[in-house]
This record gives sequence, structure tokens and C-alpha cells, in this order.
Amino acid sequence: MSKLNKKIRLGIDARTLSERGGVRNYVINLIDNLKKYKELEIIVFYNKKSLLGSFKGVKEIALFPKYKFLLPLYDLFILPITALFLKIDVLHLPKSTSNFFPIKKITTLHDLIPIIHPETETFLNHLYWKLSFFMTILFSDIIITDSEYSKKSIEKYYKKILNKEIKVINLGVDHKLFYKHTQGEIDSIRKKYGLQNKYILAVGTIQPRKNIKRYVETLEKINSNKKFNLKLVLVGRYGWRFNKEILNNPDIIHLDSVDNKDLSIIYSSSHIVLFASLVEGFGLPVLEAQACGAPVITSKNSPMEELVENSAFMVNPFSVNDIVNKVKSLLNDDKKRKKLTKLGLLNVKKYNWDLTVNKTVDVYREFFK
Repeated sequence: MSKLNKKIRLGIDARTLSERGGVRNYVINLIDNLKKYKELEIIVFYNKKSLLGSFKGVKEIALFPKYKFLLPLYDLFILPITALFLKIDVLHLPKSTSNFFPIKKITTLHDLIPIIHPETETFLNHLYWKLSFFMTILFSDIIITDSEYSKKSIEKYYKKILNKEIKVINLGVDHKLFYKHTQGEIDSIRKKYGLQNKYILAVGTIQPRKNIKRYVETLEKINSNKKFNLKLVLVGRYGWRFNKEILNNPDIIHLDSVDNKDLSIIYSSSHIVLFASLVEGFGLPVLEAQACGAPVITSKNSPMEELVENSAFMVNPFSVNDIVNKVKSLLNDDKKRKKLTKLGLLNVKKYNWDLTVNKTVDVYREFFK
């Protein structure tokens, strides 16, 4: 590329670090791995001063406003004007926002869930994302998405105005953090969190689209047979429109805040990881679970099916009976569990952040060929 003789000034919008969830993990792993590329001069933008110091070896700038209702002002004016002033070569927007200013923009559009499934958001959030995605399609120079499933959704929904290529770059797994742990580590984590029995593990924000209600029904049906003494462990914060009364069951353990080190061992300790969401853009917990040696049950007709191929049990997420049957088949057959564990460990080798970030840097370079 003509400009490879000088560093690429790369701006990254990292305001999502103040939130919990998959996009936050994406931004952290993206920036941590981008620091290895000497051709990049990285400038990270936040919307809170408290985030300053999150990364070493990069320039960090806190912008305002930090209040959620003023986010359109941040997205459309404050961030891009600052980027122009700093002569940013490429601005990467990792959370599906864009703007109309004349600057090279790459947007990661993870999925269209907030607008295709408006029941998952408040009315105001739905309007915000509708505007945000529309701006992304119109004004981003390049769009990145996490899966072929999400790419097809974007192409279908925006076919009338989409006039650019969408790059599919799968998310990665941090294999230094998520791996199969020793029995000693598992015994220690079980004692720490009171996880002394066999348990199904579900990871993610506790909200309706994560299918928690059917997980609870699955647990109740299985435990109606006294043969099983199964627990359901939920790791994640409460989301919008979730009825907490559903979890009033002594066989359910809710862990609101768990660091990734402990989560990795909790995966390894689990008997089964259940990730049968009603709708997803990618499904990173499925791959994290496989990296930790846990057998996985996940949803058909979703990006998870694309990611796991034959290395997990697939279920109809709308059928409690199907979920119950798949769980019972693993509870009753250790050979099946061991086979899924082996297949999962092989499958997850295809996903790592080095590969994800290398493909992302290739996209940055496209501007300067």
C-alpha cells in the first residue's frame, strides 16, 4: 500500500468498555492484539474519564457526553469531529455506529437483533439502533460482521440500500484464559461458589431471548425424575424484561458477576453447557465452553450451528421436550459426553484472536493498497 511507509493512525471507539457483554470482550481483545502491529498508531476513544488507563501502549482520549440519552450526539458529531481534528486515517467503530463525516470508517455490525426483534429492547433503544444501523449501512466504507448467518441477515434486511461488501470475521477465543482445567482447580471453584452437584451451565445476560424460561422448564422436567439431582447455574447480569420470579427454584444458582478466570473453571466444571438462545449474532460462550472441555447443547438454524458444525448437540430452542431429551441423553451416557468434549476441543482450535485481528488488520490495509 502507498501509505505503508508510514504508520496508519487508527482510531477505535471503545466506549463500550463501560458495559458488560460480548462487545466489550470483542473490543478488549481487539485492542490488546492490535498493539502487536508496529504499522499501527492506535488512538482509543472513551466517553468516560474512568476508562482512561485501560490499555498500555496506546493513546487514550475521553470524550463527552457520557450520558446514554446523548449517545447520538457522541456518535454523529463529537467522535468523528475529534477524529478529523487528530487526522485519523481509519476510524473503527466496533459497536454498529457510523456517521456522515468524510473519514475512512470501518464498522463492526455484529447482528440486527435490536431491530429485527424489537421485543428485546425498550422503545427508545429500538429507535436508537434503527438509526444507528441505517447510518452504518449508508456511511461506513467497510462493514465487518461476525458470522455468515449475520451477513445474510444484513443483506436481506438492507438489500435496497446496501452497496458495499460485508466482511465476515469470526470472533476468537483467548486460549490462554479458556482451557480445560485440572480437577484440583475444579474442586476449588466448586467450593468457592457452592457448586457441589452436577449442573447445567448457561452463560449470558439473563433476558427473554436467551431462553432462560425454557431452561428452567427443562430443569424441572428432568428433576421430576428422582434419578437426577441436577442444578442450573446461570452466569450473567439481569437484562431487560426478565421476570426474576422464574428463578425461584432451589435448584437454580445465579452468579451475577464472575471474572473470566473463574468463569473458565466453571465451564470446565460443568456437566453440560446449554446455549440454546432464540436469536444470536455469534455465540462466543459456545466456543469458550468447548475450549474448556465442556460438552455443548446449542440452537439449530443459528450462527452457533455454523460455528460448531458436528461438535455439539443441536436442539430446537422453542421445544422444551427436545432440550430435555438432549440433556438426558448426555446425563445417561458418559461416552457421548466425552465424544462431544473431544470434538469441541478440536473445533475450537479454528477460533483465536490472533486470526481475528490479523484479518481485521488486512481490512485496514485495504484503504492503502
